[in-house]
Amino acid sequence: MFFMAQKPSNIKYVDILDRLPFEEGFHFCLEGGNYTGITATSIQEFTEKLRIIDQNSIDFHMQRKDFQKWLQNEFCDKDLSKQIDCLWKEKVVDEQLRQELLDTINAYIRKWQDC
Repeated sequence: MFFMAQKPSNIKYVDILDRLPFEEGFHFCLEGGNYTGITATSIQEFTEKLRIIDQNSIDFHMQRKDFQKWLQNEFCDKDLSKQIDCLWKEKVVDEQLRQELLDTINAYIRKWQDC
């Protein structure tokens, strides 16, 4: 069994562990929308990039809820998006935020890999 999410806008099915086209990837930016040159095109790659991205980029995207929006829009995944949103509401910050994001996403990936 593996999870498939339906993308309502074009009735496209996306496996939560699939790779997206570059244009639909997550493009990490800094404040002011300045692109860092780093893009993630899968959730697995997203975690890899979270390990190395400048903390200011993480803070910028968390304030705007960009991570949550990307997961919902590209993977139709509300569960992981809600889990990440909880980190924001709990006011987790700095390196603890990075680690909590990684732990949350990696646990979610393992859940789907085990199916």
